[in-house]
Amino acid sequence: MPPQGTRFELHTSSGDLMATTIVQSTFDDIVCENIKEFEMNVSEAMEDAFQQLESQGVDLTDIVQDEKAYANANDGPIIHTVVSLIEQLKGTLDDATYNNAEAQTILDKFVAECLEANAKNYLAGKYGAYDVLLDYLIRCKDSEELELMEKVLDSLRVLLTGQSKLLKSSDTPFFLELAEVYQNQINIFILILKVISVSCITNEANRQAYVNHKIVSKLIDLMLVYKGETNVVKEICSVWCVLTVDDDATVPFGQSHENSKLIATERNGLKLILELCKDYNKDASILKDLFVTLSRLLVRTEFCQQILDLGGIPFLLSAFRENLDNAAICQQVMVVLKHLAGNDIVKEAIITDGAMDIIVAAMTKYGRNAYLCAAGCALLAALALRCPPNAEVIMAANGAELIVQTMKLHPDSPNVQKLACMAVRNLVARSPNNCLPFLELGIEALANKALKKYSSDEVKSALRDLGCKVDLKEIWKGEKGSIPQ
Repeated sequence: MPPQGTRFELHTSSGDLMATTIVQSTFDDIVCENIKEFEMNVSEAMEDAFQQLESQGVDLTDIVQDEKAYANANDGPIIHTVVSLIEQLKGTLDDATYNNAEAQTILDKFVAECLEANAKNYLAGKYGAYDVLLDYLIRCKDSEELELMEKVLDSLRVLLTGQSKLLKSSDTPFFLELAEVYQNQINIFILILKVISVSCITNEANRQAYVNHKIVSKLIDLMLVYKGETNVVKEICSVWCVLTVDDDATVPFGQSHENSKLIATERNGLKLILELCKDYNKDASILKDLFVTLSRLLVRTEFCQQILDLGGIPFLLSAFRENLDNAAICQQVMVVLKHLAGNDIVKEAIITDGAMDIIVAAMTKYGRNAYLCAAGCALLAALALRCPPNAEVIMAANGAELIVQTMKLHPDSPNVQKLACMAVRNLVARSPNNCLPFLELGIEALANKALKKYSSDEVKSALRDLGCKVDLKEIWKGEKGSIPQ
């Protein structure tokens, strides 16, 4: 049992659920007690502590369980390696005559420890590693120690992974300034961009702080300067992508749409990304990243129209065809086309320019790739929505057989089943004649299996528009009272 005085902390997660957690020192105390009082070996002591705490509903995800730390449990307090390394870094900071090579060695060990387990990274954050590394970064900037700066930035990148809130929004101007100062030092500049990217993941405050300090326009300037540097282009795209997501559960809503709009409109950013896609058409190592970025910016119908006006559809289909041997690029091209199909004029152009044969070829070749097939079904659904002429072209290209086969190959993928049924629904909703080919292929049985397994509204819609029997519950009739769950 945990010793008297054990410190438990309660943290609210989603809903009314409470997750019980403990601090690292509590776990260490229990292990040490088992070793000293019950004469267990280290392995037995750790296993016993883990089992007892887990049985009490304690979340041990962020607890370091390293046997090496308890080797000398009888000789004094437990000091984990990552904590010891932080203390060593503090010591070198306080030493006016510190050894640069020694500091680099400590940082290498620190990165290795943090990468070994997420719990060690979390423990480092709890023991003030961020502030120590930031102080080191300021010292490097003042003394122009570039090699050491690279080590510090890489350590920050690792530390902030999964705990971006260690970097405060008030620190964002410093990192933007650092990027401007060291833009000619490519390796350092790339590492700064990596730190900025990771500091924005699940952190809306940091995202908006960067945007408020004009990161978009600054990165466009830098993209124009370094558009021939593959690694720089890739990292700038990474920053833009993290600015365009809503992944911070601690805020009621994010600004991803506004950020996407800003990037697309700031000095023709959308046109710049499309031109970069064309420039790197033969470079598979970066083309995927550019297509991901392009898809994140297509949040308004006028942006889709702009891509059409710039000749983007023929280019995208050409890139699709030329990269059929690359599943990742095929998937991302289909994601881009799906977003573009949100514009009714553009979706007609996609079909007119001969997209169906390439879509069929990609989904057939990579039929067992659930992610690619989900992207393909989403694209077919978007192309067929409210557009019977497109639906007829899709059906003529054996679209029904393709969708049914995809559902058969991925019965355990809720995303594939949902998007496939959405495609079915859009293909038959305004073209009832398309129902028979699907029914003859056994779509009803497949859809009912998916409905039983996943209870998806998209599956019900497909069954309804196919004319099949489906139980549609009217969960609210406009009467006073709560909606039944």
